[in-house]
Amino acid sequence: MIMTQAFEKYLTVIKKAGIQSPNRFEVEVVVPMTVQAKMSEYYNDADLTNRIGLLALDTNIPGFTAAVSEIHVGHTAFAAYEKSNGDLNVTFLCAGDMKEHKFFMAWRDSIFKQNHTLEFYDNYISDTVKIKLKNKMDQISRHMQATEAFPITVTDVVVNQGERDTYSTFQVVFKYRKLKTADSDKASADVSSPVTNG
Repeated sequence: MIMTQAFEKYLTVIKKAGIQSPNRFEVEVVVPMTVQAKMSEYYNDADLTNRIGLLALDTNIPGFTAAVSEIHVGHTAFAAYEKSNGDLNVTFLCAGDMKEHKFFMAWRDSIFKQNHTLEFYDNYISDTVKIKLKNKMDQISRHMQATEAFPITVTDVVVNQGERDTYSTFQVVFKYRKLKTADSDKASADVSSPVTNG
């Protein structure tokens, strides 16, 4: 069978670079000190940093949307004037002790105090939430960091008497300030994202 030149180039790329599998990833959450303090106060268990990442079932690398305006320069064109990043979403498996869910409820309580006041912004944000994609050689193929991140949504944990052979999960939606590329030491690109916009 005669292959077209385009198909030969396609095969060359696939043989050299491989295909990115969606199930090869890591999530790392730098836990704020206030959340660690809450976990210690509530459950005498302050350090869940490694475990949180282990039970991440799925996530996403946020995309972005550019807002454009129409301009007229002898012809009609479009120019970008504003950008907004998508949210960072992570679905977590609930372990038998439910500590993952307890962790994010403690994070909620570190933001919203019992006296109905808010904690200072710098005290409840995570320095970074890291998303690392890996190839089949276990090498990092994509490394993104969401800085100044904090959860804005923790979804319901749905339970059902009729479900016995499945597991409980919940999803966390993070807002963040910047989405940075950290693929190499030379990577310097970062994408600012106002906390109010996603």
